[in-house]
Amino acid sequence: MVISNKDVHDIEGIFYALMISSKPLPDEFSYELKSEMLSKPMNKESFVKCQLIQAYTEDELIRKHGFIKQKYFDEILRHLIQTVF
Repeated sequence: MVISNKDVHDIEGIFYALMISSKPLPDEFSYELKSEMLSKPMNKESFVKCQLIQAYTEDELIRKHGFIKQKYFDEILRHLIQTVF
């Protein structure tokens, strides 16, 4: 899940993202993604891993799946800030 803005990519050539995994580790850092949150449902049960923030280049991008609706994106960012920072 990309969390940085276009300026970061344009200036630095990278973007910051949170890993999405199908492993349902019950921990305080995970945020479950549900179909209604997404523009396109995932094939498996999926979780955003808020503690796994990394910088990536476009070459490292596996694929774009769709997007998270703004309301839920904002919820995930709040969860990230509460649990990681």
